[in-house]
Amino acid sequence: RKRVVFFSLDRDNPVRQRHRAAGGTCYYSADGYLVESTPQTLHRLVREAAIPCTFGGAARFQLANALAAMAAGRAVGISTRFADGTKR
Repeated sequence: RKRVVFFSLDRDNPVRQRHRAAGGTCYYSADGYLVESTPQTLHRLVREAAIPCTFGGAARFQLANALAAMAAGRAVGISTRFADGTKR
């Protein structure tokens, strides 16, 4: 079974918003964090500045790469510990 997820550096990306509204999982950048979002949940995954290759969050293309990697990993079932300390 395939699991489609979308990611974007823009939290207001219309494709991402439609996917989430239809019940999908999305990943995006918001308020200095990389975020995982479903219609029912919103979890901060990691502070952007905490990812070394992003140079404190300044290298936006590296944030996009990190979002892609997180989305792919989560889509195949890799668990994570969210920024608030909870694990799923």
